[in-house]
Amino acid sequence: MQWQPPAEKKLPNWLGALLAFAAVGAVAATVAWYTNRDEAGSASSVETKKAAAPKAGSHPYASALEVAGFRIVTTGKKQGVQFLVINHSGVELSDLGGVITVRAKGGSPEDKPAFVFKFKVSSVPPFGAKEVEVNDFLEIRKSIDMPDWQFFEPSVEITSPE
Repeated sequence: MQWQPPAEKKLPNWLGALLAFAAVGAVAATVAWYTNRDEAGSASSVETKKAAAPKAGSHPYASALEVAGFRIVTTGKKQGVQFLVINHSGVELSDLGGVITVRAKGGSPEDKPAFVFKFKVSSVPPFGAKEVEVNDFLEIRKSIDMPDWQFFEPSVEITSPE
């Protein structure tokens, strides 16, 4: 009698396909989990998403408008603020008005704002900017309590055009 290898036990085809499908699904789920965890977990991406995403029900211009470069100017006893209104869209923004509230970065919404004022701009060209100066504040902190300009964090509420 001659030696013969033991009979091979074969894996059924359906079971092999099921295991391959489960392995591919596990790899895809792992990649998706790591990708979402990195995006949602980092503080800078969360801040970027908050700043970039307009609020629900906000004005149509909100996603195209940026205000930046705030500078407090004092002339005698009168204080004012200079800033830029930047248009990131390809259309002219005209008769633009609203209220800007400037707080210190990292402050809570309950904290007193540095200053609050209304603004009005006749037009901002497509992909352009316009310098604006306002001397009438709705609310302003004393100079001694004012945060440094690099810590200003503005929020804009557009009131016109409707």
